[in-house]
Amino acid sequence: RLSDNYLTQTRQYFDSGLAPPQSLDEEAERQALLAHGFDGDDPEVVETYRRVARELPVEQREEIFFLKANDKLFRPRAIQVGHTLKGSIIPVHTGIPVSLHSLVSQHKRTILVASTST
Repeated sequence: RLSDNYLTQTRQYFDSGLAPPQSLDEEAERQALLAHGFDGDDPEVVETYRRVARELPVEQREEIFFLKANDKLFRPRAIQVGHTLKGSIIPVHTGIPVSLHSLVSQHKRTILVASTST
């Protein structure tokens, strides 16, 4: 995930505020597994790798740069109760960023469902 090729491919998505395609990460996983003597094409090996990575304690995940980055991007531990949510969101139906405040203020009550899934 530190290769120039991977960074170049993912940069365009991050610069646009989008998640890169899953296929880029899957290929990076495959290459890493192969480099360490594992069969990166075996679905069972790949799933075991992913399970072990997910189950690592936070302290150990912080030592692995891409897991630490994933945690910051996709596992925020922010406590929002009693605080105002600020920022922009990208509605699926338009794909155009809008202010969260402007969208929520149009309604008496709002339920916000957010996902990092692509």
